[in-house]
Amino acid sequence: MPKERAELDVTKLLMQGTVRIEGPDGTGGTGFILHFSESPLQMPVLITAAHVLEGIGDAATIVIRTRTQEGKWARMDATLPLRVEGQTRYFRHPDADVAALYINIHPTMTPEDYLSTTFLASDVLLEQHDVRTGDEAFTLSYPHGILANEEGFATLRGCHIASYPMLPTLYMRSFVLDFEVHEGEAGAPVFVRRDSVKEKDGTMKPIPGHFGLIIGMLGNPPFSSARFLRLAVAIPASIIKETLVLLLEADEKKRPERHRVPRS
Repeated sequence: MPKERAELDVTKLLMQGTVRIEGPDGTGGTGFILHFSESPLQMPVLITAAHVLEGIGDAATIVIRTRTQEGKWARMDATLPLRVEGQTRYFRHPDADVAALYINIHPTMTPEDYLSTTFLASDVLLEQHDVRTGDEAFTLSYPHGILANEEGFATLRGCHIASYPMLPTLYMRSFVLDFEVHEGEAGAPVFVRRDSVKEKDGTMKPIPGHFGLIIGMLGNPPFSSARFLRLAVAIPASIIKETLVLLLEADEKKRPERHRVPRS
């Protein structure tokens, strides 16, 4: 279990960080913003399916929210540069449909308004929280680009983990969910909610608050009959974490030598 902020409402914070991504022709998908706690830049990172960004030109429009002086939420459409002078700003995993890029366009949002990247579930966390086939899972997305309200929030959808086995996730590479994915939902976070954690002796210890884990992200199904069968395919969180590690390594190589931290 991530050590920080266990007593939080994971649904609320993930809802605040989920955004709609749209290209000039109306195509696009869903993405979610996490506080990149492992990065020395301490900037938020936007995560989505790589094919969503590759299907858009040099810039996308993203629907986010900002807080007014009265404390209410208001929709804000922002331009997100994807390529600058021919250079791609996002990093794509070399073997998976995952992309990530730093983002800094929320004028009124702070790290406390997002989930941290520590809530991306490793295999150890999946075992500790007894995440298994048949468990209820949730996504936050924009099916066909539809906003849930005028503030621009995503829609919460429920499903079940429908494939076996899940572990080890870096070997399995994907898992199946028993619901139909629509256009505009690729890149949506998949998460579970938990009220207990497994102790070393195998007993389950209650967790206070509304705890949860991001277990994956909606991607493109590898089989053409998925929509007919009302099935979705998700990329495990471990591959998202792997993408972020590679992003950090790529970012370090780009920095001038004087800005690098010497290795002991």
